[in-house]
Amino acid sequence: CFDTDMPLDAKGRQKIASTNPDSAEEASLLEKAAASDDPSVLAGEARPSPSPLLLPARGVFAAFVLLVVIIGWLSARYGPPAKERRPAGSVGEIVYSASRKALGGGLSGAAAGVAQVILLMWLRTTMNYQYRHGSS
Repeated sequence: CFDTDMPLDAKGRQKIASTNPDSAEEASLLEKAAASDDPSVLAGEARPSPSPLLLPARGVFAAFVLLVVIIGWLSARYGPPAKERRPAGSVGEIVYSASRKALGGGLSGAAAGVAQVILLMWLRTTMNYQYRHGSS
C-alpha cells in the first residue's frame, strides 16, 4: 500500500506525485488535498468565511431551543393538574360535542386556506411565469 521510496510531508503522509509532468497545477492541488482534511480543497474551491453575525445567532438560537425544551418539561412536570373527566353523556351529547369541536377547527382552517390562496397565489404565478420564460 505504501511506497517506501516516496518522500513524506510534514504530517507524515506520502506526497502525491503527478503522473503528468506538465500538470504542475494539478500536482499542487493534489498536494494541498493530501495535506488537508477538507474535501473542498480537492475540488479547488475556496472555503467561505462565516459571517461575524452567524456565530452569535447560532448561540441565541440554541439558547432559545434549550429554553423552550426546559419550559415545556417544567410545565409538564409541575404544571396545573389535569381537569377531571366528567362522566360521558349519551351518544347524542358526545356526537354533538365532537361535531362542535370539529366544525370550529374546520372553519379556522378554511379561513387560513383562503387567506393563503389570496395572499400568495400571485407569487406562485409570477415564479411559474419566470421559470417558464427564463426571466429573473
